[in-house]
Amino acid sequence: MRSLYAIDLLKDIQYMRWEAGHPDRKAGAVLDPVMPQDFWWLEDRLDKEELAALQRAGRADRYVEVDSLGPWGFADACLELFRRARITEADVKRVGGSMRLFRKEEFLSPVIAPA
Repeated sequence: MRSLYAIDLLKDIQYMRWEAGHPDRKAGAVLDPVMPQDFWWLEDRLDKEELAALQRAGRADRYVEVDSLGPWGFADACLELFRRARITEADVKRVGGSMRLFRKEEFLSPVIAPA
């Protein structure tokens, strides 16, 4: 992941630990008052309790679904996150990344060096 998504982008990513049995499931951990209020949640499809908890908190817009079945699910979710968070290609370049790595059409096409 370091080489694919730029190490500086990963500095602010926090993996959540959550307690099983919470009535809001994982959303209980994400919405805990001690957690940052400015967050993005990239996750496989949420269950109805988790989504309802986000909606009640007015934070459903902070959830970005990751397609867990396709090889590009995480990259596609990152592109959606960038769109929503207004992260530009210049922002990604500034931290050493390349948008080409997130766009399957570009990633899979050969790079042709100028003559």
